[in-house]
Amino acid sequence: MTDVDGEDFGRWAEPSFWLETCPWMTISDLPFQTAQRLDPAPGTNLERERQLTEGYLRFDDLFAADTVEPIRQAVETLDSLGLPTPFVYAFDEVWKLYASAESTLEALVGEDFLVGGDLWAWHLPPGPSSSGWGPHRDDQFANEGFNADGNPTHISLWVALSDADETNGCMYVLPKDQSEWHGGSVDGLTLQEASSVRALPASAGTLLSWTSDVLHWGGKSTSRAQRARTSICLYAQRNDYRRLTTDMVGLSSSVPFVHRLGIISRALIRYRRSALHPDLVASDGLLAFATEHEQRFQKWLAVMHAVANAGTDA
Repeated sequence: MTDVDGEDFGRWAEPSFWLETCPWMTISDLPFQTAQRLDPAPGTNLERERQLTEGYLRFDDLFAADTVEPIRQAVETLDSLGLPTPFVYAFDEVWKLYASAESTLEALVGEDFLVGGDLWAWHLPPGPSSSGWGPHRDDQFANEGFNADGNPTHISLWVALSDADETNGCMYVLPKDQSEWHGGSVDGLTLQEASSVRALPASAGTLLSWTSDVLHWGGKSTSRAQRARTSICLYAQRNDYRRLTTDMVGLSSSVPFVHRLGIISRALIRYRRSALHPDLVASDGLLAFATEHEQRFQKWLAVMHAVANAGTDA
């Protein structure tokens, strides 16, 4: 992802700009309400047990090809125009995707779960110059990653929008039952731990997930890669736990465009200095845009919180 020189960022605050960029996509206030819910994925109980013991799970081809393909095209289009790929979350189709897996995710996280948080979107062109993010844990909230009953308070959801394999940079994980804590890096891994690393090739439409204590990374593409690796990711968290970030939303909520700008902007601000993606170039203009819209979102949340408290006290 690169920044756009001389960009009029004011245009980015209008839905029309994004709809003109990706005219096959849609933007509305209530995307969750029009999502078609899927039946629970086969093997959900087995995956739930793996989540507890190994820390990661997978559901092959959970989403139909005609569901993920428009999103893949949108991410590729944004990338080709030099627009930040997380802006794919401006569109309904991404939010509908997660809502369609509601029954499966409820079994993993709990009823009325929330989605949002540190979202991102990747488009890795084929070839040895492309690679996913380096080894890390999603441990921003590591000290509250699990409840007293041992169940996770939140999990990371990663969706393959294109086929991902060992040639174009699939995901890799070190199962938590095979690892010790190494400060979120591969430094100090033992030979036994290294031999326990799992490659997770995934066809388009596959859902992968992991808990906050699982070391994972995106592989490096190769000269043998035949296609780009395109994917999206965000958090899902239990609703009976405090909101880990202010930008978590429930599937009964509205997600108007102005809120999406705030959620996307928060991700851009959070990750702009991260060593995980040195390709992120945030110009003064992009940073100012993100800061403005993230602050607007936080002010709106503060107002809604005050209104809710006033109603409780009445």
